[in-house]
Amino acid sequence: NVDDLVDALKSNALKASSTYKGAYVELTGELVSIDSAGDYFSLGILSDEFSFDTVHCSIKKEHLDAVMEFETEQEVTIIGTITDVGEVLGYFVDVESIK
Repeated sequence: NVDDLVDALKSNALKASSTYKGAYVELTGELVSIDSAGDYFSLGILSDEFSFDTVHCSIKKEHLDAVMEFETEQEVTIIGTITDVGEVLGYFVDVESIK
């Protein structure tokens, strides 16, 4: 889940990047925000603690209708490939499907 990725990033960003960049993953997190232009949405940790670390999920045209119905704080599961990892901006995922 997103919590595990965030923990790995906080522990050692270089190792997290080496481990997860290019990985095909299924992730579950809490919806934090949706880009008003429809380019991406962000998932945060499921636990009660506060964190700025997120997973930025690209939105494909075929996902727009589903994402349009999302509401912040709902649990979302995505499947896709992690395309980038950064210690400040977190993870970026090219989303293949949304459950």
